[in-house]
Amino acid sequence: MIPLLLALARRFDAPTRPLFLGVVAVANAASLAVPQGNPTNLVLIDRLGLSAGAFVSHMFLPGLAAAVLCAGAVAVTERDRLAGSYAAPCRGGRRVPFSRAEWHAALSLLGAGVAAFAAPLLGVAPWWPFAGAVAVAVLLSRARPSVLVPWRVGAQVAALLVVIGAIGLAPPTLPLGLAGLVAVAGLVAAAAAVVNNLPVSVWAASLLAGGAGYAASIGLALGSLATPQGSVATLIATDLAGEAAPSFPLIRFVAISCAALLAATLLLWAGL
Repeated sequence: MIPLLLALARRFDAPTRPLFLGVVAVANAASLAVPQGNPTNLVLIDRLGLSAGAFVSHMFLPGLAAAVLCAGAVAVTERDRLAGSYAAPCRGGRRVPFSRAEWHAALSLLGAGVAAFAAPLLGVAPWWPFAGAVAVAVLLSRARPSVLVPWRVGAQVAALLVVIGAIGLAPPTLPLGLAGLVAVAGLVAAAAAVVNNLPVSVWAASLLAGGAGYAASIGLALGSLATPQGSVATLIATDLAGEAAPSFPLIRFVAISCAALLAATLLLWAGL
C-alpha cells in the first residue's frame, strides 16, 4: 500500500501522514485475523500445532475489531489533515479507465492475494503460491519491473532471531482466565514492541499452548504496533516511504496498541 499512497500524494496532493499511519496501524492489527496475515502467526501455528481453520475461527473477529479500532483512532487523531476533498482523476469530465498496465497490476495483486489467502486453508505454506503468482505476473508483464529487496530490514530481523535464540529465556506459565490471557498478550506485546515481533514469536512459541497461543498472537500483532521497530511491516513501510515517512507518534500508538489489545483479548476470551 505504501507505493499507492505515495502515488496519491504525488498526483492528487493526498495527505501522506494520516494515510501512512492508517496503513501501518491497519496492516498490523488486521494481520491478526488470518494465518497468513503475519509471519508470526505462521510461526505460532507451526510450533503449537494449530490448524488454519481453528486459528481463523478464534482470531478473525478479534483481528477485525482491532483493525476497526486502530483505523478509527487514526482517523480521529488525524481528522484535521483528512478534512480536505480531492478531485477524482478525469479527462473532459469523465473518469479515466484503467490502462493495460494498471489492469495487469490490479489483477496480479488480486491473484497473489487470493493465492496466499487460500493456501493455509488447503494446508499449504502461503509463500509458495504467493511467490508463484508473482512470478507469473512478472513473466506476463511487458515491462520488467525493478525488484526492491529490503536487505537492511532482513539483516536486522535475522540478527534479532539469533540474539533471542541465544538468550534462551522461557516465558512464564500463566492461568488461562481473562486475566491470564491479558497477561500473556501484554507480556508478549511488550517484548514485541521492544525487540521485534518476528524473533519474539519464536521465543513465545517455546512454552505457550492453546488459548495462551492465541493470546500471544494478539500480543505479537498489536504490541508490534506500539513502536517503529516492533513490526517487520512497519520497518518495510518506513523503508519504502523513505523521506516521505512521517515521524512515528510513539505515545499515541502505544495508547492505540493497548486499547486494541484489550478489545481483541476480551473477544478472544468470550469465544474460547
